[in-house]
Amino acid sequence: MDDHSSKIVFPLLDLPTELRLEIYSQCSALTLLQLSHTCASLNAEINSRPSIFKKAPGYRTNNQHTTTPALKLKITDIYRATHISEKSLITKLYPNDETFVNDETA
Repeated sequence: MDDHSSKIVFPLLDLPTELRLEIYSQCSALTLLQLSHTCASLNAEINSRPSIFKKAPGYRTNNQHTTTPALKLKITDIYRATHISEKSLITKLYPNDETFVNDETA
């Protein structure tokens, strides 16, 4: 058996919408942004419901970086990392960006 056939794939989009919405409600803003960039279906589902990402931990509620209302989740909407792994990812992807809070408890 090769490496590809031994991997288990979990089809998130096969879950009922209500269950996916509950999963999204447990995610941080950065996780939702990452999910929304994985496929067109998740992008549409997450961004068609701004209430999902506006309530997410790490979402910038008072965004000075944009003059338009939040119609689509963007990196500038992320205020801080909510977990050490997110902080590491942000530092790796945006090493010189100072728009994120440097929260040592994250």
